[in-house]
Amino acid sequence: MADTPLTLSGTVIPANATKTAIVWSLGAGSTAPGAAVTGGQAIASGAGTVEVTATVINGISPSRNYTQHFTVTFSPPPPPTFNVYINQPVGGSLHARYATAEAGQTVTVTTTAFSDYELMDIDIRRNDNGQSVDALFDPSTGDCSFFMPASDVTATATFQKTDVYARWERAKAIIENTPFSLSQDEAGDPAFLHLILAEIINRLIAPTGITVSPGDIVIFSHREATAGDDANPSGVNGSFGFRVSPPGLNNSAYASGEVTATIYDITGNMETWRDVPLRAWTHDGTLHVSGLTAGQKWAVYNLYGVLIYQSVADSEAVAAVLPGSGAYIVTDGKAVIKVVN
Repeated sequence: MADTPLTLSGTVIPANATKTAIVWSLGAGSTAPGAAVTGGQAIASGAGTVEVTATVINGISPSRNYTQHFTVTFSPPPPPTFNVYINQPVGGSLHARYATAEAGQTVTVTTTAFSDYELMDIDIRRNDNGQSVDALFDPSTGDCSFFMPASDVTATATFQKTDVYARWERAKAIIENTPFSLSQDEAGDPAFLHLILAEIINRLIAPTGITVSPGDIVIFSHREATAGDDANPSGVNGSFGFRVSPPGLNNSAYASGEVTATIYDITGNMETWRDVPLRAWTHDGTLHVSGLTAGQKWAVYNLYGVLIYQSVADSEAVAAVLPGSGAYIVTDGKAVIKVVN
């Protein structure tokens, strides 16, 4: 190989020869640049052949030397290699198929996103001048391929939480910043409390695309309300605290709410209506409305203001089947609520 000295050696035969010293010299037929023979070594600075002459002085007779010519081929030196460095990111990993590569060689860096993360960007840069290296990314395999420049390079990637986690963070903020208020009847039955909380929460967080089920809700504190009586017609409100933990999402939402006591009827009967705002939600295509008074008119419109349904409430809670999916407006003539089916 060029620039690597080759040590020359030989053996004179027969074994009982009296002249055994070999003198090495450069022949006239060398083609390699920088060809030379010195100190018993042949060398060349480039690829090609070096003609080497081996001479045994007086090897044939006292007046005749013995000579033998050899050709040594020097191959070109290997091209230089450059290093592929990896900056291991948060949320994923990078792996280079080659730790070193020649200029012009195709190098592949494989990206692997950890659970809950997705790749946002990968960047390959030269270490000598900081310039970006053009690369081709295959989203089906996570591989990023590029041609190695004549410089060391460093691969860097950015991973971020997947979309569902970002959407849950928005939903969580909505839940934790909403003042929840339920009637004494609604909060009295634990199973119904979970159901109505799920309905209310899903209506609130619908824009995020996240949905929760009653089983995702844990009630960790519950102080029951005291219904009104003749001594205290307003009663005493209660409270509750709960946690929402959708499966597969580690960051739970925590919130609390008020239980509105049932007001006492001064005629001696407990009121059947609740002093709470109008509330509406959907479940399996059915619209549920609470907070009405028996005999009160209520109606449903679409977003274009077209009347879809109207009726007179026979109790404080009513229900109606909606004609299809979409957004609707519910009103009792005083309050207006938007629901999505």
